[in-house]
Amino acid sequence: LFDQDNWHEKLMDTVNNIIAVNLTKKYGYELETKSYLCQLWGLLLEKVIPQNISKSKETTVSLDESRVKEAILYIEEHYSENITLDDLAASIHLSKSECCRCFQRCLKQSPFDYLIEYRIRQAAGMLLDTDKPISEICMETGFNSTSYFSNKFKSILGQSPRDYRKTKGVL
Repeated sequence: LFDQDNWHEKLMDTVNNIIAVNLTKKYGYELETKSYLCQLWGLLLEKVIPQNISKSKETTVSLDESRVKEAILYIEEHYSENITLDDLAASIHLSKSECCRCFQRCLKQSPFDYLIEYRIRQAAGMLLDTDKPISEICMETGFNSTSYFSNKFKSILGQSPRDYRKTKGVL
């Protein structure tokens, strides 16, 4: 595969970008890494999948996926607020039960679990990028209780918020 065209240079550039981003660990490096990994897979798939197959099959996004994407956008915009299942389901024009089923089918988790994990990821970034007190970060990311926040943080990231800040996010 490496001998065909010059695509391997793009492949190696992408790998080098992944390494560079992970060495600098600047804010949001995880998302940038995911982006580069998607590019890497795209480059590999271009060479592995025969051209006639890739052109004949059009990729379609399922209705569930588009609904979940809309819900995720809602969560990203409103995560610091008190979001209920009613709010989330209404934002994508579904019943609460269908909203839960869509999340379960697409993400293998409930909307509430996704919301909590998203809030924790936002809080983790704030812990590393600001000197704000943990209690303030807790409230800014939509948690009403610092003990609940700390318990969830530790269960998801394996460290307390304080330890996470001390170790600069190294898990």
